[in-house]
Amino acid sequence: MGVGLRGLGGESGREGVAAGTLDDVLTYIHLGIVISASEFKTASLRWWNTAWALARELRLNRELPPPEMELVPEQEEENHHSPAGSGPGSNHHSTAVSEEEKEERRRTWWLLYIMDRHLALCYNRPLALLDIECENLYLPVDEVSWQNGGFYPEPHAPHIYQHASSPSTMEIPGTNNRHRTTGPIFEITGSGLFDYFLPLMTILGEIVDLHHARNRPKFEVPSNSGLGSALGTAASGNEFGDRVNEIASHLDAYERSLRDYEAANCTSNSNLNLATSPTTTAPQSVNGGQSHGMSEAETQNRVVLSYGTHVMHVLHILLVGKWDPVSMLDDNDLWISSPGFLSATAHAVSAAEAISNILKYDPDLSFMPYLFGIYLLHGSFLLLLIADKLQGEASEAVITACETIFRAHEVCVVTLNTEYQRNFRKVMQSALSQVRGRGLPEDMEEQKLQRRGVLQLYRWCGDGTGLA
Repeated sequence: MGVGLRGLGGESGREGVAAGTLDDVLTYIHLGIVISASEFKTASLRWWNTAWALARELRLNRELPPPEMELVPEQEEENHHSPAGSGPGSNHHSTAVSEEEKEERRRTWWLLYIMDRHLALCYNRPLALLDIECENLYLPVDEVSWQNGGFYPEPHAPHIYQHASSPSTMEIPGTNNRHRTTGPIFEITGSGLFDYFLPLMTILGEIVDLHHARNRPKFEVPSNSGLGSALGTAASGNEFGDRVNEIASHLDAYERSLRDYEAANCTSNSNLNLATSPTTTAPQSVNGGQSHGMSEAETQNRVVLSYGTHVMHVLHILLVGKWDPVSMLDDNDLWISSPGFLSATAHAVSAAEAISNILKYDPDLSFMPYLFGIYLLHGSFLLLLIADKLQGEASEAVITACETIFRAHEVCVVTLNTEYQRNFRKVMQSALSQVRGRGLPEDMEEQKLQRRGVLQLYRWCGDGTGLA
């Protein structure tokens, strides 16, 4: 622990050098992860904030110069005495950095990038790390290459499959002109965390920025007002319409890449029905194949595709819908009557359909339990609203979706038991009982008040702190 606390300011290095190392950053990350998985989630932010700050000091978001660009001895001696020449990202420092260490730096930064966006949604907080800070940083190699020590993958390997909308690539010196992608991306490229989840977090970061921008008082936009018809009409008078359409195009790019990845890597007759049009009001049922008879690699791909599909639909909901469950129930701005509500509802049902596939290929939801809960929760709020408002008049598709959501929350509680999932499971169970016509009519209003009381604990409007 002594090593892990250096970056808090207890010990300072010489001028121009960060008071910490990459190992310190990893220590803070481990502390943040362990505490985030406990009932004291907000306490984890102090460790994450320290990790983000030290990572920036260590310039993990920048590529170190290649060996042929190192300083000549005279320049090195001259800069040795100046702060600018002795920093962690300087040429002097790069002489002792191996390719493996450079890859460790990249993977650490991109992990922090992912967690920044994930926790921004969890706790309704602005982003700490910006896209522009890492636009020239190589993306990590795929997990197999990393484990095998292959830090420069072949240019035509499946895990760096390039789409037309992929960001720029940079030539790697000394590697026969091989290329690697730099900067945040919007498309799935493989089955590893950095391949399928990083693009989703890039898009989530854009949605988080938009969410906080439209809730700033100076814009005079009602808090948590649904973006409604902004998807359909960029010139609708909504100041943020163009931005919404741009983010929607990134989600569409991710959807296309899901289909391309499935076609290239899944050979069985299973069909995931990966996505539905935002204008679809009644998505078709998923008819996926059974996991038995598949190779381990294909089962893994099916799991990744199912999770990626679910989170993609949840991001659609966050883009055009409300984040705060109590504001949904109040509906003071009549958002339920808007086209945005219909689009969000279609994606909510599609997200539940994707959960059916997830439960088929990953029955205990053990693939990404630490990350999955918040997306399951935000994909459930809209279905809870419909069940609460319509009760016995809810459609069969909505009822089936609510039952799937409830079953997923039950599994989540077993795999990673957290308070907010236990609470929401009770809320959804109460709503389902009313939808099925169970319970006395005189108890319905009391049950609604009880559900509202639980949801008041988790607010995403104004100064709400989300899961905190």
